[in-house]
Amino acid sequence: PQYKLTPQPEYPKELARKRINGQVHVRIQIDANGIPTGVEIVSSTHPAFAKAVNEKIMEDWRFSPAKSDNTPVASTVTTTINFKYSHQ
Repeated sequence: PQYKLTPQPEYPKELARKRINGQVHVRIQIDANGIPTGVEIVSSTHPAFAKAVNEKIMEDWRFSPAKSDNTPVASTVTTTINFKYSHQ
């Protein structure tokens, strides 16, 4: 699959206040239409980061589906989402 729409999850407010950085490593199941059907949290530095990532991926992320013999197919992708505090 190819990444099409991957907006950054919202930084959890309690972790932003404490200036805590982190990351979440996820495995995403994608259907033949490019829509996420499941998110497996492989690892996360904080449960609040994992929750934010899971919600954002399921609601807003979209992909161009993988293809087999030029036909869209379900697939899986693994990625890491980083949270780095920066005062704005």
